[in-house]
Amino acid sequence: IVLIGTISLVFIKNEISLELYFRRKELGYLQIFNIDKNNLFWLIVCEYATKYLIAFLGAVLLFAVFYIILALFGIYSFIPLYLIGILFIAISLYTFFMVAIPCKKILMNKISDLIH
Repeated sequence: IVLIGTISLVFIKNEISLELYFRRKELGYLQIFNIDKNNLFWLIVCEYATKYLIAFLGAVLLFAVFYIILALFGIYSFIPLYLIGILFIAISLYTFFMVAIPCKKILMNKISDLIH
């Protein structure tokens, strides 16, 4: 499970970095229209955080369904439920930093560098 989690976190990091790289022109054009860099930063962070946290909540709901089914058949899982809360906080922080760091680097560039 740890290996699968690690692979998925690396995949998320690469996907976010690649998407932000291809969105450079979009960010440059938005800056031309006088949209503040700080507003752009928080817009992008909220967009990605929403996307990945909704996916995580879907996984938690699926886990809850299987957990309930196992409990109905008398098979109890050894995964403590508080672990879900800890994972939610960890994934939230991971997603924030994996979006914030590349986004700040991109927004520090000149507008002309972003558009070309």
